[in-house]
Amino acid sequence: LWPQSVPLMKISKAQGAKVFFEFVECVSRSVWIDIQRKSTIEDVEPLVQKFVSCLVTECAAANMADGCIALTPEDSSFVTQIMRPKSIDIFPTGISQFAVLDKLKEYRAGLAESEKSAIFVGYYDHTPNIEGLDWYFKEVHLKIIAAIPEFKVKIVGRGSLTPLKEKYRSLPGIEWIGEVADIVPHILSSYICISPLISGAGLRGKIIQYSMLCRPTVSTPIGVCGTPFVDNKSVVIADTPEAFARGVIKLIGDNDFYEKIAASAKAEAEVHFSWAPVIEKMEIFLRG
Repeated sequence: LWPQSVPLMKISKAQGAKVFFEFVECVSRSVWIDIQRKSTIEDVEPLVQKFVSCLVTECAAANMADGCIALTPEDSSFVTQIMRPKSIDIFPTGISQFAVLDKLKEYRAGLAESEKSAIFVGYYDHTPNIEGLDWYFKEVHLKIIAAIPEFKVKIVGRGSLTPLKEKYRSLPGIEWIGEVADIVPHILSSYICISPLISGAGLRGKIIQYSMLCRPTVSTPIGVCGTPFVDNKSVVIADTPEAFARGVIKLIGDNDFYEKIAASAKAEAEVHFSWAPVIEKMEIFLRG
């Protein structure tokens, strides 16, 4: 766990021939992204203090490690330029054969329960997921409802949803599901998926899960960071509320477009995020 893992590196170095530090999410880069989103000195000042603190911690880790690992090219570039590690390699998160792919044999992978439904899966004690949903509910959701009154979005995942539920309790078309034992049937019972993230760093596993289960996604640019998905080919990327709403409406209303995005997304996910290619790359790395 960051940052507790950093002081543990001294102990680890005594136990192993080499110790590597993995930036599951480059926290200092995440804070830097937040700084760029703010517009006033009052908003920026506390973030600058946080950025310096995080940067010092992560620089110490990069300096102690024999090498670093990042999940995305963007995090790798930031670490390389700012922290100057001895080496850094990129390994994306793979999708579990057992937790996701094998479940397709158990659940019906055909049409969703409703062709006018979407899903967002996240951990709601992680600030970027809360900020992303807040942006979506405030700026996007009613634009979709205006065009598709029956539209419903399902909010799935563990963590505290209470603040958002209180803030948007009067908003129509939201199903607050929360923590579930298995996300696969909930994704399959939704027609499309959304990733309205506006902050944070690292690799967003949700879009990989969506795609591996052959569900197309509308995402912000940050939501697809570090992935090979291409706008209007294997994902719909939207950088404004209006474009995000249009993307959802188009996927729901245009079956040919839906099928094209869904098939290409699944193909990209299988090539890049199945266990086999990730394990092969990791084995080469460890032998080297």
